[in-house]
Amino acid sequence: AAAKVAAKARRLKIELGRTLFKAGARQEGGALLTSILQQDMEQADALLPYGEACVALGQHDDALKIFLRLVTQRSDDSAVRRLLAASLGSKDGMALLRQQLAFDAKSASALAFLATIARDHSKLSASLELIAEAARLVPDASAYALQRAHTLEVELRYADALEAVREHCDANPQRAAAGVRCADVAALLPTREQCEAARWRPPSAPPSASPCKGTAEEAALRAAVTEVAPDAGGELADGEGARLGKEAPPLELDLLALYFTALKVLFVSGCLPAASALVRLLEPARRQIRDLHLTLIRNENAYYCCAAMLLATPPPQPADPPLAPLYVAGDSHALSPSWRVVRWRGQPRVLAPVLVTGLKLWHLRDGADFFPKANFEAAAASLPDGADVVFAFGEIDCREGLLLAVERARYRDLAQAIDTVVDIYIRTLRRLAARRRFNILVHPVPPVLPETRAVVKQFNAALRRAVERASPVLAWLDFFEQLLTPAGDALADGLALDGTHLNPQYVRLLEAALPA
Repeated sequence: AAAKVAAKARRLKIELGRTLFKAGARQEGGALLTSILQQDMEQADALLPYGEACVALGQHDDALKIFLRLVTQRSDDSAVRRLLAASLGSKDGMALLRQQLAFDAKSASALAFLATIARDHSKLSASLELIAEAARLVPDASAYALQRAHTLEVELRYADALEAVREHCDANPQRAAAGVRCADVAALLPTREQCEAARWRPPSAPPSASPCKGTAEEAALRAAVTEVAPDAGGELADGEGARLGKEAPPLELDLLALYFTALKVLFVSGCLPAASALVRLLEPARRQIRDLHLTLIRNENAYYCCAAMLLATPPPQPADPPLAPLYVAGDSHALSPSWRVVRWRGQPRVLAPVLVTGLKLWHLRDGADFFPKANFEAAAASLPDGADVVFAFGEIDCREGLLLAVERARYRDLAQAIDTVVDIYIRTLRRLAARRRFNILVHPVPPVLPETRAVVKQFNAALRRAVERASPVLAWLDFFEQLLTPAGDALADGLALDGTHLNPQYVRLLEAALPA
């Protein structure tokens, strides 16, 4: 009984110390927390608010020591991870970490773990430095190369992401996944200079020699992709006698995921011939491993399958000089219309993707620091002032976020949850229109999945009302009903791709909905 009373008194002192510090009585609050730690330096409940105070006071050396200790005890504690990320991302965070942790092969896994924590809370510079060190220290670890490439994607540094893949492949030329050697993949990757030259550019840029020009070789590559990938409308099939993904060694899956990520980056970068060649190499091997969607590389596999199927219905050859862009900023649904050409206001425009992987609109709320928000901000920053931009977000909220939030009683009902997320979206778009002078067109959420179609309908109705209230700052692309059958209970014929995304044939509906 006495121990319980003492523990309760200690907790009350800790909360009092934290409250005093946050209320402005920093000296009194800090002194109270210090007195508790002097009695027991391993008191985790007191270490957390004390470390929080150190961060607030800019004492990052002490804070880092505290949170490194705490994260070993409470690795899943969100507060510990957030504050540790803040310490790692401070001005001297990396220098201070080197004083606490040896940067050698034995610590590579710890560095990768810390890189994940820093990335999750958008401390991207720290995360990249940490994961680059881990990859350098253990050059045969495909998982570290993969994490490095994904972190570079967050900042839209696609040429650097491809370079990370190339470096890993060059360091391990004979390593193979599903029979595909690193050397074979490296041979197909464009150099940094070729990648930059191949990126789509506005008409004001001087023409450059691009490996993505319409050539006989490119036509052959695209024909090969069409042979490898099935016709649009179904998922990529697995080969006969294929082994289960769960039976594949983790190291092999990591390497396969790295290959898939290279394809994703090539596709988003607009280097379609290199992407086609990579599918031609990878697809027969990918079919030898079944149920990849049930493995830890399911996301990489999903992006690969989507891009491969889109390459099976290739867009027109790039124009020379290049066409003016109509940007499509979105989650994976931005891939479906990518590199297609529409006519708007009398001019041909190429639909240029601005990918933000895994973004829920909920991530954009004020005060959030989860890395998809940093990805969104980097994507917006990459666009020129005054750009014409289609925004296509919200599907992941409909699929994963909204119903779960209602089940957890965070909202009264689905309507309130939708209104909350739509309000976050509209406020974000309004700010971009005001600060960057974007001409913003809002894309309806695609109703592809039968399981979430009812939620998507309700979400789109609310989103449309909100966009129309924000007119003329925002414009609604009014073609949602045309994506469905007349009864509204299924996707319209010819618009299915892989069970999750729209077939690029839907672009004709998008084109017709563009404002005059």
